[in-house]
Amino acid sequence: MQTTPATPDIGTTVSEGYSRGLERIGAVIRFSLVPILTLGAVYAVAGFIQTRVATVTVEDAFEAFTNGYSFDNTGSRAIYYVLDAAASIVATAIGVGMFVVIAGAMHRERHGAALDLPEPGASLGATWAGFQLLLPKYWLIVLLPVAGTLVQIVSFGLAGLVQLVAGIVAAWLAVRWVYAPVLAGSGEASGDDAFARSEAAVTGAWWRTFGIYIVVSIAIFLPAGIAGGIIGAILGGIIGWIGLAATVVVVYFAASAIASAALESAWHQVESGAGPVDQAPEPPAADVEPEAGPFV
Repeated sequence: MQTTPATPDIGTTVSEGYSRGLERIGAVIRFSLVPILTLGAVYAVAGFIQTRVATVTVEDAFEAFTNGYSFDNTGSRAIYYVLDAAASIVATAIGVGMFVVIAGAMHRERHGAALDLPEPGASLGATWAGFQLLLPKYWLIVLLPVAGTLVQIVSFGLAGLVQLVAGIVAAWLAVRWVYAPVLAGSGEASGDDAFARSEAAVTGAWWRTFGIYIVVSIAIFLPAGIAGGIIGAILGGIIGWIGLAATVVVVYFAASAIASAALESAWHQVESGAGPVDQAPEPPAADVEPEAGPFV
């Protein structure tokens, strides 16, 4: 019986992420257009309100930035950081939901099915439905990173400690549950079983898995982040509050197909090397779209 946990190869994961992701970029963009533009709209509205709140409390935007948005009253500070947290929660929910749908479809495709991504009209609902497949456990990963942001409303000093502790816990859980989106999206597992199988695959190799995903994330998201940052800076110079929204949209468009393909590749490698006892059955090849959520 094999006892050594299987871990993905960095080179294979990155190369398959780019090769399979770019080959399917058209279909992925077609599916993700509405969810990503919705996310961009959320950041644009939040940024507009935040800019207004900051500029009326500290004279102008430049002074607000250099003073770290030291607001004149608690109410303005609360508005600013609540919007920050809300945008982050929406971004995580949409990003994870797209991972579930896209990586799941790619995994079924690897096993012989067609790449059955939902039509654009159903994409936002499918994204929400994909995210719901990981609830309620995944709320921990969604909410922990914004805890420090919200604590800044009352104390900047305490916020730093909260961010550190919450970040450590969120990272630990994220690595343990890293394969759950592929498992849930492909139909290979559902509910707690998806989390249990991901945890079983990572147990005994947490640090190695963590290190692998740090390198893979840099290889995929750094180029996308640079491109998004440049475009965001250009647009932000014209309309200040839209810069971050543009950056987020570009990063999500550039990385959604590649990151999903890399995650699917990593799980395929782990699954293939798990041995006959832990070998998972082939995921179903059904082309049924996820049930639309409340947004459509």
